[in-house]
Amino acid sequence: MDDTTEASQHATVSGREHIEPFTEFIEDRAAQTPPPDPASIDVPSSVTAPAGLPIAPIDAAFAGLQAGMIGVLCMLAWLGIDASLDRRGFWRDENLFSTLFYGSDAIRPGFTVKTIPGVALYLALYCLLGLAFAYLVRDRLRPFRRLLFACIFSLGWFYLSFHFLWKSAMPLVYLLYADRPMVVGHLIFGACLAGFPGFFPGPPPSAASTPPSTLTPDSAAFASTSPQSEPSNPGEHGAEIPSPPPTSQALISPDSESEAPPLPAPKSAAIMEHSQTQPPSVTPNDLHADGAVPPVQPIPPRAE
Repeated sequence: MDDTTEASQHATVSGREHIEPFTEFIEDRAAQTPPPDPASIDVPSSVTAPAGLPIAPIDAAFAGLQAGMIGVLCMLAWLGIDASLDRRGFWRDENLFSTLFYGSDAIRPGFTVKTIPGVALYLALYCLLGLAFAYLVRDRLRPFRRLLFACIFSLGWFYLSFHFLWKSAMPLVYLLYADRPMVVGHLIFGACLAGFPGFFPGPPPSAASTPPSTLTPDSAAFASTSPQSEPSNPGEHGAEIPSPPPTSQALISPDSESEAPPLPAPKSAAIMEHSQTQPPSVTPNDLHADGAVPPVQPIPPRAE
């Protein structure tokens, strides 16, 4: 048992002597490399901003523009279905808005060329409303309060426009629009408008598999100073960075001596004597940075 412990300690010391030259080499390379300027560190765009940062106004505006487009399309679909059930024509409300350009000639039960300006006017007005709402609210309200505020905002616009603005700008719209379906349509528009945060820009697809905290400026600085990240240049230092020589016996720490597997003992004294007289074989992996061969400690003879 004492022989096994002795051999384990010797293997640990020998392994440390093999690793020390590589550790010193890495420390020297790290000391020679100047620290990088933090301002010059280029953090990839795949690193997303931490949660809790305020949304940029331009991002909120574009999100509101998309939500407003979806909301007005849903509202027009509802108005068309209700008008069809009352046998007033699916495109009646869009044709009423076209009276701004064509007067009473635009009032038709079906779709005509004169319906297109009315559809465009609906889309333009309500997309701008969505843009304005998202620009003002952004991420300042909780979901339920945002929904409530969006419905109030939509109904406020309905009463302002259909009871005051269109009375002078489009009198036929003020006289002929259906009040109750229009109120329900604006509630639908407000509900769709409240979902504008779903259109905020997210991380690119490549960042989906990478957590946001994977790369920080500190870790980027460490990666730039690490010698492993630099390509080896034999002409600059004389040799490539050596890798630790392969060993058949795992390194054993002093704390785990009791758990170390026993080493096979030499079969005879003749084999031990022959191993001491023969010079050890040297491989390219055993060379230091300066090309010298590291010293090899001979294995002491087994105590009889």
